[in-house]
Amino acid sequence: MSKNYRRGSGNIHPVDAHIGRRVRAFREQRGVSQERLGHQIDLSFQQLQKYERGDNRVAASTLWKISKALGLTPSDFFEGYDDKTSATKNYTPPEPVPTKWVELYRELTPEGREAIRTVSRHFRKK
Repeated sequence: MSKNYRRGSGNIHPVDAHIGRRVRAFREQRGVSQERLGHQIDLSFQQLQKYERGDNRVAASTLWKISKALGLTPSDFFEGYDDKTSATKNYTPPEPVPTKWVELYRELTPEGREAIRTVSRHFRKK
């Protein structure tokens, strides 16, 4: 029998929890406060907190806005999730990225960003 993840059930879906942790990790990496990110995407910092805790699910359009504000793609938030191994239980946020690297990344074309992600995936620790 599958677990009930409906609103009000008190159960947080593992995907929602994973995405929330990734939002927080990426936001903190870039030195962006909840208040600032919320302002950029027209949300209160309280709502952003709920997303980061996994209390509320992030709508696709909101995830898109968050990704653009942080210089990412929506798929970056799913990276590292594996529902078969429950990787989210042992999830460790990525190491902080120096601000200069973030600035350079933001200046890249979409093709340049994809090239960087492809190279990074190839050389990451297994």
